[in-house]
Amino acid sequence: MATRPAAAAAATEEVVMKLTEVYPTGEDSELFDAIRKRNSAAIASLLDPSVELPIKDSSNADDAVWYLNVTDKAHHITGNLNLLADLMPVHDRWVRIQGSPVSPPMQVFARGSVNHKGFVLQDVWYVPECKVNAVSAQELGELGLQIIVSKAKGTFEVMDCDGVLFGKGRRINRLFELEFLNTISGEVPWYIASNATQHMTGDMFLLTEFTSTRPGLPVRTHTGTLLQVQGKGFLRTKHLAVPEVSYVPGLTENIISLNQLTDSGLDDIFLPDVCLVVRRNDAQEIVGMASHSGGQMYRINYLRIAPN
Repeated sequence: MATRPAAAAAATEEVVMKLTEVYPTGEDSELFDAIRKRNSAAIASLLDPSVELPIKDSSNADDAVWYLNVTDKAHHITGNLNLLADLMPVHDRWVRIQGSPVSPPMQVFARGSVNHKGFVLQDVWYVPECKVNAVSAQELGELGLQIIVSKAKGTFEVMDCDGVLFGKGRRINRLFELEFLNTISGEVPWYIASNATQHMTGDMFLLTEFTSTRPGLPVRTHTGTLLQVQGKGFLRTKHLAVPEVSYVPGLTENIISLNQLTDSGLDDIFLPDVCLVVRRNDAQEIVGMASHSGGQMYRINYLRIAPN
């Protein structure tokens, strides 16, 4: 990670350590009304599905750095619209940097999800005036996650009670800078389908190294329904390692395409109640196995096409 100038690091530390939610009740009502009026058109445009946003803002998503916010009444927050997908409206929520003198309130424009460069988060507030990306330690705790700090190493890990690792990072002065964080866990079923044209899922959070596709490309699912591909990513879990998986909103099952496996240099061997996936070479290395679950569907036990 690049070292930041001392002044910039101090400014970042000031924001992250003191960023908290503020409620309009008891505040200067005229000030809040003026901010609402100023932001109303921008918020309406942001949430209008008919408005294309080919260049969301000038921030580079690839340069994003995430920090833990350990203050009370904190939320996951970013000021980088390029990091967010699946935007939803937020009603009259505000944040502020605590301290003296009192800083002006900042309005939350929307909430969305993040799936970018090792960071997978839901319910992230978009606050354009906020110049940092902050993960709420309080919200991680509500998910049953805990932060384990190693003072000797200057590092920390985000884990659940079973010791499963969800994220890690390093401590720099008072800042906790994250290297990665994935708050979505658990194995979900995947199926091999002979009548699907490509690997696909309706859950973007199952994919890493995600790249969005705009506008969406039409695809016919294994049920014959015509939906749109809105991105691609890498499926990587304990038992699965599959590249080039399409994100198809509205799809209710997770599908591995027999045709795409074949095009990738793999063969499928169907035995009674079992399907084996093997590499098309002399060794015929077995890279996957699935159990028949009815009709033309086989539920995958494991499938490792690429290194995990």
